[in-house]
Amino acid sequence: MGSVTDQGIAMEDNGKSPLEYKISTQNTMLVVSFSGALINSNLGVLEKCIAEVSESKVTSVVLNFRKATKL
Repeated sequence: MGSVTDQGIAMEDNGKSPLEYKISTQNTMLVVSFSGALINSNLGVLEKCIAEVSESKVTSVVLNFRKATKL
């Protein structure tokens, strides 16, 4: 079993409903965990996340929306 690597957390505070995410990788799997509001004003955070995931060399991506609000 390979080691788990955590990558940065991005956060954008639009004054009302911040959104942040954390990316963890292990072997060929990547997990993105979201926390906060998934709303239009946080689009920049989602675009940054997509760019980071697109650059990875993984074969599987899991999206964790457990702590996401305002879906």
